[in-house]
Amino acid sequence: MSRFRMYPSPVQAEQMLTHCAHARYVWNLAVEQHAHWRPWRRSAPGFTEQCRQLTEARRENEWLGSGNADVQQQALKDFARAKNARFTSGFGEPTWRRKHKNSRKSQAEFVCSSCGFACNADTNASINVAAGQGGIPRPGDQPVPEG
Repeated sequence: MSRFRMYPSPVQAEQMLTHCAHARYVWNLAVEQHAHWRPWRRSAPGFTEQCRQLTEARRENEWLGSGNADVQQQALKDFARAKNARFTSGFGEPTWRRKHKNSRKSQAEFVCSSCGFACNADTNASINVAAGQGGIPRPGDQPVPEG
């Protein structure tokens, strides 16, 4: 197997991070849709329906529409594969994807990997929920108010 190392320019690195942000956003929307499914409701949307919804969302949302559709549809395809393999893979249901996985050091300790802010993880979660950021971050959301 050949291995290659990439040395992207700053512009290319920013573009790759944007692709990752779009894929993470689409994955988390799929997780949210399936999290709201209950036995008495009709079934959660499958891959084809989610692709149709993605096309509509790309038309309505400039930030999402500016991304690569192939990257976003691949995230939906990966989600569908993970959802179908949840019983055989040993990993269970697909879960949220986060930008900074290492921010939560333990159940009780949160340290922001960007600014170094540290506090109890549950306190940090309650601050985010109180500020309206509990759930999927949406493009254009307001920043957390000071104080």
